[in-house]
Amino acid sequence: MSVPFKFEGDGNLGVITAEKQFFTGKCILDVSAEVSCLYHVSYDARSNPEAIIIKISPKDENRRLMEADLRDFMNKLIDHQTWLDLNKEFGEIRQTIVAEAFSEACDVLENAEDFGKAVHDLIKKYAVEHYRIVFNGNGYS
Repeated sequence: MSVPFKFEGDGNLGVITAEKQFFTGKCILDVSAEVSCLYHVSYDARSNPEAIIIKISPKDENRRLMEADLRDFMNKLIDHQTWLDLNKEFGEIRQTIVAEAFSEACDVLENAEDFGKAVHDLIKKYAVEHYRIVFNGNGYS
């Protein structure tokens, strides 16, 4: 392929051809599920050894498929694949950061005799400690 992505469409069927290196099957399936209320989506990763062919058609027969719809689908693919790659690469680091951030609250709540009161006291404590960064109303106050 000379370009990594190619769009074709006649209003009823849109075809995105992408190099295989760009998207995993999981990415395509996840994004397809996300748009399944609007579109029928199928993909073929076997017939072309270098490319994935994604076919999209609107579920509503009165709706025309525009190039903007294909570009939007492609942007969703790119965003989701980026998220998957970052999660694969840094998922454990993120889990460690989140675990550390919530460890104090977990310790307090796990060791509490009265869970409801402990939750109330913890929320009150955090609200007092961090009142300067709590935004109210329009986000500027």
